[in-house]
Amino acid sequence: MKDLKFEMDAAISVSEMRHEETWRKRLGRFKQLRVERRGRGESGVVGVLVSPERWRAIAASQERLEAQLEALEDEVASRIIEEREGAPLLQGRELSAAVSKRLKQRSLL
Repeated sequence: MKDLKFEMDAAISVSEMRHEETWRKRLGRFKQLRVERRGRGESGVVGVLVSPERWRAIAASQERLEAQLEALEDEVASRIIEEREGAPLLQGRELSAAVSKRLKQRSLL
């Protein structure tokens, strides 16, 4: 996914959210808006409003990342099983714990 940073003007106040025309116009321009309490800056951010297109891109990105993580976990589990050839087979929680430990060692979890 490209950029999750917000442009400087990509914000709308909570009170402005009551006016559909206002937020639709800004959302069409920026694709994502910070929802803020007036005059509070960063500490006043209460949420984020995203366009349907942006939401689909975020969801697709999340699905890709989940698939990559699952493939990585399967790869690590296979390696652990291969390395333990001849030793008692790890299954269930033991294998899951070994995979998590290996991923943490590689700073991937």
